[in-house]
Amino acid sequence: MIDASAASDPNISLFMGAGSDSLGNLIYKVREGDTEYLLKLYRLRWRRWQEFTEPLAARFIVGTSGRDIHSRYETERTCLTLWAREGFDVPRIFDKPLPPGFDPPALWMEYCPGSLLSDILKDAAVPWEEKAAHLKRLAQESGRRHQRAIGQSEPLLIQKHGSVVHSLLYQGRLITIDLEGSFQPGFDLIEAVGQELAGYLRSIAKRSEGHVDEAFQAFIDGYPSGELLKKVTYWSAYGKSLRRSLTRWSDQRKRSQNSKTEVMARLHNLL
Repeated sequence: MIDASAASDPNISLFMGAGSDSLGNLIYKVREGDTEYLLKLYRLRWRRWQEFTEPLAARFIVGTSGRDIHSRYETERTCLTLWAREGFDVPRIFDKPLPPGFDPPALWMEYCPGSLLSDILKDAAVPWEEKAAHLKRLAQESGRRHQRAIGQSEPLLIQKHGSVVHSLLYQGRLITIDLEGSFQPGFDLIEAVGQELAGYLRSIAKRSEGHVDEAFQAFIDGYPSGELLKKVTYWSAYGKSLRRSLTRWSDQRKRSQNSKTEVMARLHNLL
C-alpha cells in the first residue's frame, strides 16, 4: 500500500502504473538531490487464488520460478546481482530504506532514461545499418551470456522473457531489463536458451517488416558461436521431447504468423 503522504511528495512520481484491472507492479521515479532512482513495488499480477496455484504450476510443471509477489522480487534481485557480477549489463540496484508510506517487497534500481530497442527497430527514421549494428551487439552479448550459462550450468543467466522490449540503449550501454522470471536448477539449458532466443527473434521479426532475413542475418553475424546457435535453433524447431513437442504445439496453436517455432526454423535455415 501507499499512503497519501507518499503520493503527495513532489520528489516521487508514478513512472509506470498497474493495468486497467488494477493488477501489476508499480514503478515510481524518486529524486534525491541530483540523483533519480526507480523504485519498483512488486504487487499482485493475478487474482488471489492464482497467486497460490501459479507458483505450483511454474515450479513443478513448467520448471520456472514462481510468479507470486515474493518469488518475483527474490528472483529479480538475485538475477540482477548475478548478471552484474558476471559482467552483463543490467540496472544497478541499491540497498536503501523505503520512503515513508511504501510497503515491501520493493527494489531500488538505477534510472536509465534511454530508448528501447523495440522502439528503435520500428522507427522508420532510423537507418537500417544502425538497427543492424544494434542487433549484432545484442546477439554478441546474448551469445556470450549463453556460453557462460552453459559453462557454469547456471540457468539464472538465461533470460526467461527474451524480447527487444526488454533491451534498453542508454549512454552507449545495452541494458537488459525485466528479470522477474527464471529457469529452475536442473532445467535443460539448451531448451532454456532456445526459449530465450525464440522470444528475441519473434520480437525482432514483428518489428522488422521487409527486413526480417536481414535482421536475422545481423543476429547470426553477431552471435559468437555458430555451433551453439545451430544446435539451439535445430532443437527448438525440430527437436523431439515431450516438453519440446508440447511447447511447439502450444506456440503454433496461439500464433498463425511469426510463431516462435517458425522464427527459430527460419534462422536455422539461414545458418
